[in-house]
Amino acid sequence: MLNLKWWFIFCASIAALVTTGMMGLLDALWYADVSKLSFAILGLYFTYSAYLGYLTSQTDHRCKVVHIKKNVKTGWFMSELMLGLGMIGTLIGFLILLNVSFASVDVSNTAAIKKLIADMSLGFSTSSLTTLVGLIASFLLKLQLVNIEYELKHE
Repeated sequence: MLNLKWWFIFCASIAALVTTGMMGLLDALWYADVSKLSFAILGLYFTYSAYLGYLTSQTDHRCKVVHIKKNVKTGWFMSELMLGLGMIGTLIGFLILLNVSFASVDVSNTAAIKKLIADMSLGFSTSSLTTLVGLIASFLLKLQLVNIEYELKHE
């Protein structure tokens, strides 16, 4: 049962990734996130999630339980790491947003105002997207970890 729950969450995650790619949202994410931390977070999520799937598929039950319990603690750390990377991306986005120099902008020049707004929106999109990706990836990994811990307690 444990492996089936993991398989469902992992397949749903893959389906969501493929759907967002087909909709062009991954390309939009690539250009909107200057820091590219969103892709680092996604890479961590899918890598560790696949590792959890490998752990849950082990055949020797006694060995499996001991090995999974040790790695669940690492999973909780990975989940918090994803949140932390999302927050770092938020700070990077705010730094980009605040780095825009308002003092040198000529308010009568509409082209300069448009460039200022474009630069500010780039920082805002970086901060928002890295936070969102970090939260979602952390939530999905925690969901898998809670399922694993629940199954281990009730075996």
